[in-house]
Amino acid sequence: MTFSWGPDISWQTRVDLAQPGKHLRWLDDPQPDSNSRFAVDIRLTTRDATTAVWLVHSGFAREDDCNEQYEGTKAGWSFFLFALRHYLENHGGRTRHLVSRRLRLAGLRLAPLEPHVVR
Repeated sequence: MTFSWGPDISWQTRVDLAQPGKHLRWLDDPQPDSNSRFAVDIRLTTRDATTAVWLVHSGFAREDDCNEQYEGTKAGWSFFLFALRHYLENHGGRTRHLVSRRLRLAGLRLAPLEPHVVR
């Protein structure tokens, strides 16, 4: 599987485990400039008509740039989980079309999302 954020940022990863509707894990190839190897593990659990999404993103480098990697990843997942929550609360069950444009803005970062239950 290839992830891409445009021509300058793309990488290969492989699906390590797939259980539709329950569990997905992928493992990136080792990063060429460090020994880090990202892994993303997503689990869905449902109880009493409520589904929880558990997401663990691991494998950050031990080098000095790990804080930047971590902050960038945290911001990215916060954005995507916010979009998922918005979709489920407002458009659940309908086909979703993503249109996106990313602009660099100066300013403060927003706090990460707190856990939230969508019913």
